Amino acid sequence: MKGGTETDADVLSIAGTYSMLKMVQNQGAVQTLVLRKIMDRQETAMQGVLNTMPQVSNPPDLGNNIDRYV
Repeated sequence: MKGGTETDADVLSIAGTYSMLKMVQNQGAVQTLVLRKIMDRQETAMQGVLNTMPQVSNPPDLGNNIDRYV
């Protein structure tokens, strides 16, 4: 019967490992969803900030030339 006990222990070990892997996988999925939600909220907040900023009218020649020193 010793062989049966080892087999039972192996099955329990495999089942425990599988459960642990599924738990880690689920935690990763939840963390990804939370991060995505946070990023969406930040994007919405920044859109609000950008919409409240006044539009600046720059001279037409501003930014047309680049000064390079070699």
